[in-house]
Amino acid sequence: MTAAQPPRKDRARTAKTKAAFLQHYAENGVVLYACRAAGVGRTTFYDWLKKDARFAALHAQATEDAIDVLEQEAKRRAVDGWDEPVFQKGEAVGTVRKYSDNLLITLLKGKKPDVYRERLDVNAKHGLAPGELSEILAEGRKRVAEAAK
Repeated sequence: MTAAQPPRKDRARTAKTKAAFLQHYAENGVVLYACRAAGVGRTTFYDWLKKDARFAALHAQATEDAIDVLEQEAKRRAVDGWDEPVFQKGEAVGTVRKYSDNLLITLLKGKKPDVYRERLDVNAKHGLAPGELSEILAEGRKRVAEAAK
């Protein structure tokens, strides 16, 4: 055993703690909750991230897993919806199915940004009516042609 190398027992405990952190982080994507579940502080987590390239790579994968979990939940809310209680005179009388159009739009923009991205109408931005820019350009070309004669 060298001064830079902790005892085997400590390395095994650290490996288990890192694995617990990564599992919890992949499930919820929140560093604070993963640290609590693994029994470590944020400083320890950030030290691992800086000093352990393998842990950093596994953390990057866990981040992708956490994003997938969030994306699945967004899809569920957008497509499958949820039942929201309906009340009359303070009493629950049933439910109504709700959906999130905003989540659906966001998912579409993420999957096909070339189709669903926001578009900027240059004419509207500069206060021009539709077709007005074409007229201005045509007038400009006409003047240039006349000046060239």
